[in-house]
Parts: sequence; structure tokens; C-alpha cells
Amino acid sequence: MKFSSDLINRRGFLKASASFAALTSVSGCFTLSSEPTWADIDRLQLENDLVTREDYLNYLKDGDTRSLAALKRLDRVVDKVLKEVTSTIVTDPNKPAIWYIYNMGIIVRTVTKTFSIDLVHRRASEFAPILDFALITHNHSDHWQRPFYTAMNNKYRKTVVSNFLDNYGVKNWRENGGFTRAAKTFTFGDVTVKTGLCDHNAYLADFTTFFEIHIGEFTLCHSGDCGNPAKLKFTKKPDLWMVHPYCGMDVVKASTGRIHPKKVLIGHIEELTHSKNQWRWSYGSGMKVKENLEAAGIGAEFSLWGGRVM
Repeated sequence: MKFSSDLINRRGFLKASASFAALTSVSGCFTLSSEPTWADIDRLQLENDLVTREDYLNYLKDGDTRSLAALKRLDRVVDKVLKEVTSTIVTDPNKPAIWYIYNMGIIVRTVTKTFSIDLVHRRASEFAPILDFALITHNHSDHWQRPFYTAMNNKYRKTVVSNFLDNYGVKNWRENGGFTRAAKTFTFGDVTVKTGLCDHNAYLADFTTFFEIHIGEFTLCHSGDCGNPAKLKFTKKPDLWMVHPYCGMDVVKASTGRIHPKKVLIGHIEELTHSKNQWRWSYGSGMKVKENLEAAGIGAEFSLWGGRVM
């Protein structure tokens, strides 16, 4: 099985680090000339652990990386992904290109469209000119940011689908616009987006919008911070399902008993608005979920910041 660069895979961890080429840095973002090792990941984890919640929140305000290696990596993700997205030509109508940005953000490029889901980054607005539309799962700051929404909605007049924001120039937007307090279907070129609502937790019922996205024969599902799999009413088995594994949902049980995805993309790892050891899930915790899914016969992976998923 072939793994794309920047992706962590369990087999690479279990092999001796001496048997692989060194991890290299390109514009501050990591690429792998071979499979990553525990030594590679341990180093990145140590760098992440040096970033406090206050460091990250201040970086969001002023852009100062404070000489922290992890924030430098995160800042340069935009340069890497912008370059790759704009230079990538998708020719297979059934196989989109997908990049992982941060937390649960992804950029998707199809034959005719480019869009984002839960794109959060200090420099997220730089993607607005190349995006055709954006999807947002819910109203938490690690899943959307006002500057990005303002760029999409006010400056570039592009569709933003969410359950809490209006959309430019749409009358009765709660009924007719990109507002998803009821199940809706949106069509953008070769992309069809179906929406539904899911509980974030017992107190935030129907707070999160999940997206079922059809790109030719490929089905991409993104459930944001859904914690109740019973409300994930996908009409097709996902080829790729992006999920938060620590939001009250037993991802293995949901995958084998209800969702049946071909592959799970594990998100919400190393979310820096949380303090270390307080809802900031480590690479190791992501690997635990990955290994449990694989043991149950479900394909799984998670990406480093800026990684090409497929």
C-alpha cells in the first residue's frame, strides 16, 4: 500500500528509524522522503508541546511565531498548500485532491471546483480568491473565523454554507440561502453537498452540521464535532470520513456498525487553543484511534499540518 507524503502511517512507526531517509524541511513544512518514524513524530510532538494556549492565541492576533518551531510550521502551511492547490490539475471526476490544513480543516479540489471545510488558520483568508465556496460545521472558533468568512462573504461574494451565518445577497437566507437548520442539498458544478444536523454533545443538540459530499462516484463525509452517530444519516458509505474521535463518539463502533467508511481521516489532533493535557489530543492519541480502526478492518490515517491526504 502506498502512502502519500506528510501522512503518518503505523507501519512506518514500527520500523527502525535508521532504515529511512531523514525528515526534510521545505519552506518550513515537513515532507517525507520515506515513511515517518517514531523519532520524527516524537520531535514534532515535542515542538508542539512547547506551544502554550496563550502562545497560539497571541499568534492568531499578531502573527508572531515567537521563534516556536511548531508555529513556524503552522504559519508556512498556507504557502505550501496554496502552491500545491493552484498547481494541481484534477482530471479524474471520481478522485478529488484533498489537503489537511489544521484541526479539522481541509481543502478539496475537483475537476471544476475548489472548496474548504472548517478552514481555520491565521492566514485562511488567503485561500478565499481560489475557493468557489466554503462549508462550516458549527459555531466554534476552532472551526471558523470571522476574517475568512468576511473575505468569502463580503469581499469575494462567494457561498458559505453553515447553520449560523447568513450569506451574501440572499433574501430570506434562513430558508433559501446557505443556512442549514434543516436538511438541504446544494449543487456547485461537479460537487453535490447534502447537509444534516448532529448533536455536538448532550447540551448542544443539533449544533453541528454534517456534510455528505458527492464528487462523481466519490463520497466525502465530514461530521465536524458530532458526538452522536445515530444522527449521521449518510445516504452512501463514505470513501473518506473526517471525524473528531474524542467528542463522545465511539468511532470504531460507529464505523463498523453504522457508517462503514472505506477510510477514516482522524481530525482534531493537536488543537492548540486547548492547553496541553486538556483536550489537546496528541499524535499518540490519534495513533491509538488509527490502530483501533485498523484492527477492526477500517482504513484510517491522519495527516500532519499541510499534508496531502489524497
